[in-house]
Amino acid sequence: MKVSFIICTSSTKDFVKYDPKSWPERDYELEECIDNHVNSLLEQICKIPVDKEIILVDNTYDFKQTFYDDCIKIVPGFGYLLENDAFDFEKFSHISDLKMRKNNKIIKNKKIKVNHTESNALSLNIGLQHVKGDYIILQHNDSSYLPSYYGSYSFIEDSIELLEQKGYEFITVDKKPHKDVTPKHIPYFNDAYWFLCRSDFYKKHGIWVDWLRGDCNHLATITCYEKNLPYLNLPGYYESDPMEAKAWLLYNKKYFEPEVETNIHYLNGKPFFEHHKGGTGLRNTLKRKKWGLS
Repeated sequence: MKVSFIICTSSTKDFVKYDPKSWPERDYELEECIDNHVNSLLEQICKIPVDKEIILVDNTYDFKQTFYDDCIKIVPGFGYLLENDAFDFEKFSHISDLKMRKNNKIIKNKKIKVNHTESNALSLNIGLQHVKGDYIILQHNDSSYLPSYYGSYSFIEDSIELLEQKGYEFITVDKKPHKDVTPKHIPYFNDAYWFLCRSDFYKKHGIWVDWLRGDCNHLATITCYEKNLPYLNLPGYYESDPMEAKAWLLYNKKYFEPEVETNIHYLNGKPFFEHHKGGTGLRNTLKRKKWGLS
């Protein structure tokens, strides 16, 4: 059994490009925090006792790597490839040839304009092209693992066992509310904060990591919901129900870090995963640094 971890990252160069009003210039202090955190995350994953590969898709291709292991592969992301006229549209024809409209933007004739979130989603699709494992874990770079789970990293084996025993199509940790571009009859949707599936999940269903709907994995939820296929949302901080979200946030802060916005997710009743909710740019890392938590 081999597990393929796919993580997308970028420097603040992306923010300047996609949102110059909020980011008129690069934030090099934040970039140092991003690189430090991602290197720490890579080291964490490398300690997990399972056959693995880590595919780090770098949207700006300027990640400063300080932790090295043979299982780590860094590949250029969509933003970098498009900027350098090196994105292979033929290879991603299932995405690029779609005549789908989003906010008056059309994917057609290799003309494409995206925002930061959409670029990250497209980069996760690039990561899928490199997968050699039996299982895939998509996860945001603004995250970390909690070895307090039974005092070890056995959550990987436990989550895969749960996936197979229950016949789930995927197991994930988020629960996103409706957006204008999502079907109203589906109660909630998924991103890719932490998303476990079999390696053939996307190919089998003829889908991809979504980007047209503003968050990068809604199509997985829509597909399984419409086909009446089972999937599981692990408990933690849910975004779709305000009361549920408040209850989990209060629970998390009681036992973890009350000064910092962070979401703790649970498997078999034990905390295993922390999502810092800072986006790919890890905006909360400076706050965490202030409190001595990074």
